[in-house]
Amino acid sequence: MDTQSIISTDTIISLMESGLDLTFSKEQQRILSNSHETPLLINACAGSGKTTIFILMILVALTRNLVEPQEVLGITFSRKSKLDMDHRYNEYVDELFNVGLNYENLRPDFFTFHSLFLRLLMTNEEYREIHVLDGYSCFEKQLSERITHPSKVMSKSEILNQIFSLNNYLINQNLTIDGLNLNGSEKMTDQQVVDILSQYTREVHDWGFYQDYFEVINYYQELKAQNGLIDFNDMKLLLLRSMKQERNLKKYRDIMSRYKLVVIDEFQDIDSLQWEIISKLLSKETLDRLIVIGDDDQSIYSFRGSDPKYIMNYRNLMSNTKTLNLSTNYRTGGNILRCVIPSITKNSIRLNKSLGAVDSQTGKIFFYKPQENTVKTESILEHLVGQIENSNIDNNDIAVLVRYNSARSIAADWLANRKIYSNLGNNKLVLQQNTYYKVIVELMRALWDDKFKYFYGQSRRIGFRNYTDHIDEIKLRYGKVRIVKLSKYLDLVKDTMSSLTKTELDDYGESFDVQVIKEFNMIQALKKNGGSKNNSDITLKLFNSAKELSSKYFDFMCSNKYISIKELTKLFTYLEDEVSEISSPNTFFTQEDKKEAILTKKGEFVSQKFQVQFLSLHQAKGLEFKYVYLYGLTDKELHRGSLQINEYFHPNISFNDFVGIFSNQLFSYKKKMDGYFENALIGEYSDLLDDENFDVNDIKRSMTAKDNMGLVIALYNATKEYSAFIEEERRLLYVGVTRAKLELNVDISADCNPLLFELNEPS
Repeated sequence: MDTQSIISTDTIISLMESGLDLTFSKEQQRILSNSHETPLLINACAGSGKTTIFILMILVALTRNLVEPQEVLGITFSRKSKLDMDHRYNEYVDELFNVGLNYENLRPDFFTFHSLFLRLLMTNEEYREIHVLDGYSCFEKQLSERITHPSKVMSKSEILNQIFSLNNYLINQNLTIDGLNLNGSEKMTDQQVVDILSQYTREVHDWGFYQDYFEVINYYQELKAQNGLIDFNDMKLLLLRSMKQERNLKKYRDIMSRYKLVVIDEFQDIDSLQWEIISKLLSKETLDRLIVIGDDDQSIYSFRGSDPKYIMNYRNLMSNTKTLNLSTNYRTGGNILRCVIPSITKNSIRLNKSLGAVDSQTGKIFFYKPQENTVKTESILEHLVGQIENSNIDNNDIAVLVRYNSARSIAADWLANRKIYSNLGNNKLVLQQNTYYKVIVELMRALWDDKFKYFYGQSRRIGFRNYTDHIDEIKLRYGKVRIVKLSKYLDLVKDTMSSLTKTELDDYGESFDVQVIKEFNMIQALKKNGGSKNNSDITLKLFNSAKELSSKYFDFMCSNKYISIKELTKLFTYLEDEVSEISSPNTFFTQEDKKEAILTKKGEFVSQKFQVQFLSLHQAKGLEFKYVYLYGLTDKELHRGSLQINEYFHPNISFNDFVGIFSNQLFSYKKKMDGYFENALIGEYSDLLDDENFDVNDIKRSMTAKDNMGLVIALYNATKEYSAFIEEERRLLYVGVTRAKLELNVDISADCNPLLFELNEPS
């Protein structure tokens, strides 16, 4: 390296262009020429080649003898990104050797936040033998036993899933340090704690759920301690806690003192705990030259604690910060990029930068809208089928990106009916494994095949938990009889109905039993009279019988917001269309079993001729494809008529500005304001206006009156939160669009996400 010390930075950059066959833009040259004397924020747009610049910046610093390789640390968030850094570094070192840039055998350290934190933790004796688990699944059986308030409709497995979703959210949002004690909760009543927790769940839960939450999480902590295990959340929390001891903090700082140059990738994804730890571990000298790279327009992980405020406010976090931009997108066709610019630039929380494509005239865009007088819109999937079956297109160059799993499951099943199979990445996303699908199809099997096990397995979805208890009571009463057929159980039911000693459960279950008998007899009569013939009408009637038996369950699930009516309607419509085209129930069951086997078994899946990738928008970040399909982006959470909330009240609006704007808008356009807040489902709006102390004829006084202040503050916070949600959804859409290199296909359904209308539609 010493022999290279006299080489100028311009010469180094010229050699790199020659050795790597690249031509650096002026923006890239400015970054590579960085003096490393002050903190640096690289504001890198999507597709700008930031990983390449990340590695080359390090190599330039090494060539200039500003640091030695072992003094350099690169930090990222995912193992995939870490491996990509390793690969790029080795690749560039090999290629640059041919133009006289020799980096010998030493290399920098590349870590994920998790692996770095774990390495530091394991320097403590009590954590030396620690092991990391991916989640709670290895303790699922023990944890299930701690659930003492079972749901009417959810299994214990489903309850656990909801408990840990809430737990992860609370920790990642820095609302608790252990998932048990909310910050400031020592001064709260139990009811106040539950009220706060209920704000962070998408579903409506009763008091028992929250009792089980604390019992389960407390036991989970005990199980981890007993088995010498920690999870990813623990890494941050334990490390931060241990840093409060001066001897530990000194030890960690000594370990980190070797690093003179630190680069953090994907800085928009950092959370408060990660920043607190890193900023305490690094020396002042290292912090004074800390480099962070990120794109505020791709900050999409608020659900796990990331916050764009760190990249937005980096100048305030670090004094003398320099900001340099990477504003050219080398991936996305210019026509495609221009499509999304009008949307992303509406966000108020974003850094100032221009966006442009290296080739402004490339890229095709297709919008698929529902045709008049039709309900079904399959043209986008039919176009997808054509590309997948095209021998000139590699299936790996195609990706379908979805916002919600329900869209992924249904579309993948539709394609499987056409012998095109999807790698969903998780068997739970396969339609045949979907809880609501199984309710219908297993009840269909019970009625058609006279199978008691399917009926019993879904009995809770017919008459809730008490109905299952009723069936158990009948089974116990006739304990010596082995029940295999549903018809056998129904014979026992008829005997019970004539009994003079019926129990309370018998009385409860009788109305449901009568309904089951009615549907069973009708289906068996159809089977006897025409079941051996090809008759799709029988399959449709069987489907409707299953729907009828489970109607009370689905009404309950929709009314309690476990599933939206729109989602359920889509599922039912899809299944109804499918069974209407199938000749017999037996054919339907065989087909479903075959699809499930292929979609859930990797060996079966990889042997199929045609395949396609389904990814969520979050999963797609950092990837690129020639052909991208944005499919099933619905208004499930972001409703039409609510975007004006973000237009009037940006996420960082001050309280005084909020009061002023709200008062003026309400005075001049009350009906419109009613609609905006109703569409956004911000209940705090009606709470305020319906309060007896609020006078719509004296709005400004009412907004500042002491009696109303609590309601006004609640509305202010709810409005800011919803406005921030709108901006993150815009960023998520931006991520999806900018994955496309050659072609973007957008599904504009009748219930599509209203942000899709912000896209610049091609003529």
